[in-house]
Amino acid sequence: MKKFFGILFVFVFFVPIFLMAQETTPSRSISSLPIEMKSFVGNIEIENKTILKDLVLRESPAYQENYLSGNFGTIRNRIEFSNIVNKSTAQFTFVSRVVKIGDVYQLATAPTTTCASSDSALLYSSILKDVKAKKLLVQAEFTNPFTGERVKKLLEINFDQNSEPDGDDILARATITSADLGLNVLTLKVESPVGFTFSLQNKQWNVNMVIKANDKGNLEFLAPAMMPDGVYDFICRLGLPNGISGEERVTAFISKGEVILEKSSFNPLAFADEGKATFSGKRTLVKMRNTRNEDVTVFIPDEYIAKGRKTEVDLRTDAFEGVTWKSYNIAPGKTLKLRLKESSIPTIVYGNKFKETKILYLPIGSKNVYGVNLRRDRWESR
Repeated sequence: MKKFFGILFVFVFFVPIFLMAQETTPSRSISSLPIEMKSFVGNIEIENKTILKDLVLRESPAYQENYLSGNFGTIRNRIEFSNIVNKSTAQFTFVSRVVKIGDVYQLATAPTTTCASSDSALLYSSILKDVKAKKLLVQAEFTNPFTGERVKKLLEINFDQNSEPDGDDILARATITSADLGLNVLTLKVESPVGFTFSLQNKQWNVNMVIKANDKGNLEFLAPAMMPDGVYDFICRLGLPNGISGEERVTAFISKGEVILEKSSFNPLAFADEGKATFSGKRTLVKMRNTRNEDVTVFIPDEYIAKGRKTEVDLRTDAFEGVTWKSYNIAPGKTLKLRLKESSIPTIVYGNKFKETKILYLPIGSKNVYGVNLRRDRWESR
């Protein structure tokens, strides 16, 4: 009985929030207690989680054919999302079963022989679960990024089951995703920001994914058609500074739209793998000798460079975005002297003559002076 009064209290103060419409229709009854379906208006917050920024939502013209079932609702005002607006609040119409509170009380307090077990279960269920529609019907409009055409599409959006709206202003929350729009989307998981911009391109499927320096999480990219599961080659272009254009062929697995870069191939995301770069903090003078027959530019993460000491360099410039990386030019047969922390450092080596880009790990030992030779595909201690 205590639980019933809690539910009853919710129902009494819940209904006045909405504007009750006049139209009703009979529904089933509990024992001899009639139940009606009535339409209400409340506020809903919708979040745009799609990859599109020009999405517009309107009332669904199909709502009138479905709403009396009690499982559907629709928005009453136009919602427009943009680059700076990804959440918006709208009024939405829905229907709910309603009964007279006095009749419910009499039935609930009557002897158990007069109330069937199924009726009792309904009385003691949460009213909040009953009044919310199960789906939101809307008409979506957006621009097809590949054709430039304006697309109109009727959608069914699920309510967020775990959302807990605050106060009386917002009754429910819902999200709209790229999958709701039927878009072909590839995803790439980036656990930690890489620190530089790069792109992955597959011309056969007209896919070009641009990953920015500070991107993190599950990134989405549009594709004209969904790539079947399999192994594909991509061209990786690094956003190197000073007019340098780094380009490398990489291998990736596609599994249900997820792009997984092969660890053994050229993998820019290796820089986001925290387990591959460790340092103890001890400073070591490193002498890097270029044994190639071409100028090379070496990129080193700024966090591994010992601060407070002068370094002897031929060229030093800020690389990528901010000061996350530093770049150094080493001429053929020349040596770069640099104080670094004892570590295993991920570095990018760019050959200016052959236009090749390599990711190499530079191991720094515990010696006071550490020498390495830069060969074609590796660093070599000396």
